[in-house]
Amino acid sequence: MIALFFASTPSSPEARLATAAGRKYGKAHERSRARRLLREAWRLSGPEPKPGVDVILLARAGMLGSGLRDVEQALADVVEKAGLVAGAEGER
Repeated sequence: MIALFFASTPSSPEARLATAAGRKYGKAHERSRARRLLREAWRLSGPEPKPGVDVILLARAGMLGSGLRDVEQALADVVEKAGLVAGAEGER
């Protein structure tokens, strides 16, 4: 549902976010909705990501028709798996 890419940027004091949905995803209004859902899910996520990380969230076709709660859960799963939350297990 969501692909997550990240890079460490020590010069940046805070985490930054970019969202994307490719043309294969759907029509323009579907891509816009997917990006809005990703941004809102990121905003509502509880713990702050580690400082100095640039994050790119890429909407996948599985997100079509999904609600905010589904996207929030998927985002929490990929963020935890990537170890981007400060104080999480597997912190690097």
